[in-house]
Amino acid sequence: MSNRTLVPLSGTSIRVGEPLPFPIFDTHGRQLLGVGEAPRNERHAERIHEIGMVDAAVAERAGAPPAGTPGDARPQRPPAAADCRLAALRMPSGSLVQISQAGDPPRRLVGTLIGILPREAIYVGLPAADGRAPLAARGAPVGFRSVLGTEIVRFDSTLLHYEMLPFQVAVFAYPTSIAVQRFRRHPRVPTDLQGVITNYASSDIVAVPCRVSNLSVGGLQLECHPLAMKPGDQVGVDLVLPGPMPRNAFKLMGRVRNSATTEDPDLQRCGLEFFELEPQQRLLLENFVLRAMAERPRAAAGG
Repeated sequence: MSNRTLVPLSGTSIRVGEPLPFPIFDTHGRQLLGVGEAPRNERHAERIHEIGMVDAAVAERAGAPPAGTPGDARPQRPPAAADCRLAALRMPSGSLVQISQAGDPPRRLVGTLIGILPREAIYVGLPAADGRAPLAARGAPVGFRSVLGTEIVRFDSTLLHYEMLPFQVAVFAYPTSIAVQRFRRHPRVPTDLQGVITNYASSDIVAVPCRVSNLSVGGLQLECHPLAMKPGDQVGVDLVLPGPMPRNAFKLMGRVRNSATTEDPDLQRCGLEFFELEPQQRLLLENFVLRAMAERPRAAAGG
């Protein structure tokens, strides 16, 4: 990277389908979009606005002086990586966060993010108390883990104190650094679910039981009795997600992306890509995947 000074993109407008006259970088100087490129959709544009950095000279020409320097022509240095990254991620209230604490036995619980007070504290709603403090004493170190879209966010903090509102809220110190792990476009979790698959591309349209071994909002992998499925075949999977009653039953339609035999000659393994999901289906699947990822041990996610 050259000796350019990067400043936040905020104040400089970019639009879907509108070619950029300048490149946009992330906080580490890696290029996100080049000259002539444009955001793919509204979510992409929003994300670029959140995390994008531009050359200070570009921001000045665009009429957007760096934040925090009103009346000062000198460009501001980018904030520390942790501050910039947390602000860019904008972890929304209501996000599920897994909190872990070493001990004998170690403690792990899933809370709900109430809000973040930049550079001061993080507020998390805790599950109902069971007669004991959910975490150890004040000042005790804890680990945080949360899934945001296609990123796993991790950081360490300490417990400051509890606040008793209509529910119990734990207040944690603002982290000094965070780690972000990117994964596939749609986060996928291992499962052991029973379902029924129907191959609509076959002449007799046979339905057979199947076992779903992993699942995301984009597709799934399953094993079933051989149906002579091949890439491109249209199939349907009937599936019930575990959880409290009433449970969520799905009819998921998609196409076969890949198919392979297994060590068992009576089993065929297939990867499916869903067609466009109905909004309610997508919301329920996203919630299932998020909860499953939040409940998995830290080591299971590669951390």
